[in-house]
Amino acid sequence: MHLCEKVSWEKAAVATLLFLAMAPMPYGYFVFTKIAVCLAAIWEVREATPIVLGKPLPLLWIIIAIVFNPIIPIPLHREWWMIIDGVAGVVFVWASCAQHLSSNKKN
Repeated sequence: MHLCEKVSWEKAAVATLLFLAMAPMPYGYFVFTKIAVCLAAIWEVREATPIVLGKPLPLLWIIIAIVFNPIIPIPLHREWWMIIDGVAGVVFVWASCAQHLSSNKKN
């Protein structure tokens, strides 16, 4: 059995957008990615349980939503955005697997 057999397609799609954003893309792709990531992070905050000691995930989603918000963009060099895109992509993949693993423990 694999560690993470089932991945939420929504989080996987957002992670894919983020990993692709690490490559040279047209500016419109980055704008689209920011909107998609911000909306996905806001959705995850909405779906997350209240912040409990030892479970900082809702706070992490809030930080991702702020960093990727398209209304007040954060001006950073391309190299920094590549790092942020990669880290955020890993967070989306990790959260998807963690959600699946925690739902298996409940069953």
